[in-house]
Amino acid sequence: FNNGIGAKDNLIIAGGSLTVNAANNGIKGKDSVTVLGGSITVTAGNDGIQTSNGTDEGKGCIVIEGGTFTIVSAHDGIQAETAMSISGGTFKITAGGGASKAQTAADANASSDSYKGIKVAADLTITGGTFTIDSLDDAVHSNGNVEIGGGTFAISTGDDGVHADGDLTVSGGKITITKSYEGLEGSNVYISGGEISVVASDDGINAAGGADGSGFGGRGGDKFAAGGSTSAHAIVITGGTVKVLASSDGLDSNGAVSISGGLVIAESVAARDGDALDADGTVTFTGGTVICAGTLSVGVSPAGASTQSYVYAAANVAAGSAVTVRQNGATLITYTPYVNVGLISMSSPDIQSGESYEIYNGATLIATVTAGTGGSGGMFGGGGVPGGGGMQPGSGNRGVGREPGTAPPDFGDFGGRPAAPSAQP
Repeated sequence: FNNGIGAKDNLIIAGGSLTVNAANNGIKGKDSVTVLGGSITVTAGNDGIQTSNGTDEGKGCIVIEGGTFTIVSAHDGIQAETAMSISGGTFKITAGGGASKAQTAADANASSDSYKGIKVAADLTITGGTFTIDSLDDAVHSNGNVEIGGGTFAISTGDDGVHADGDLTVSGGKITITKSYEGLEGSNVYISGGEISVVASDDGINAAGGADGSGFGGRGGDKFAAGGSTSAHAIVITGGTVKVLASSDGLDSNGAVSISGGLVIAESVAARDGDALDADGTVTFTGGTVICAGTLSVGVSPAGASTQSYVYAAANVAAGSAVTVRQNGATLITYTPYVNVGLISMSSPDIQSGESYEIYNGATLIATVTAGTGGSGGMFGGGGVPGGGGMQPGSGNRGVGREPGTAPPDFGDFGGRPAAPSAQP
């Protein structure tokens, strides 16, 4: 009727089979919890696994190197008062009743309770493990920095998939987020590797500054590092595979966006205000394959510093039907949208500024375009679209696609839909 297993100092679980039913916390070590292995099942009326010492230096941490975890918690699944490190293990965590219990904005703002899958007050490092997380609040959350270098994640959440008040860095692993408010969020977001797939009812990937009221009504308000300059926050992608389907902005930075490698596909099905790629600062393409598609807008034009060119087409393309970029009979890019889109831009090292390309939807030619670089036309309207016009930033022309005022789709999961966004350079 209180904590299932409790230690006032350090708790080490080296193995064995543990089943805990607790009215309060399932497993608690005030100063630290270390798990090396074992089979652990926890049902808790508060947190599943918890540390609480946030005042003494070097204490309050959680270290997990292995084990099998099944955690059903009324509040946080695993909560560390300071830092957490996970290098292995299999985790099935249901926190706060899961994503399907997401509350209304009024209810959420009235409560300061936490219902996160994995919650850390300081830095979080994950280098391995298999995670299935269904959480009412953030699935993975840190008040500091988050580093993901490995592991496999299947996430459904009523708020953010992975959130860091500081920097969020992904260098490896596989992250699949089938339901979220925002998929990945941090003061800065750095992606250099791994496979990332995001479905979000707001922004897919967000680099933010100041205080943020995101989530289902803004539970507690996310607090980012101070700074209002557009150079203070950034999304930087140098490698990996990133696929985003968002009901607002696909990639949204309160600062800059820089893409120099990898495969990036950003789709926005915004009904009123949303871009596949949005930034308050500069957007720079110097490498990688980048595809932006939307119902209202593909977003902000790349800056003059961009060295990689792009093509643009305004045409209605059905979900699941292939779009190809061709030149002299050779196919350079193949892209299959996940949802119906009306605007598509594509960039890769094979696209050269000033040269002419054909864009096909299946066997139908939908545009013959001239590639542009650095906002000179082509990607976001203007010179690359037959008949001119298009969607210059600030022009008020939001392109073609979903009618304003119509509701975006309820994404739910991926069941019964075409394959997730895909592209073959």
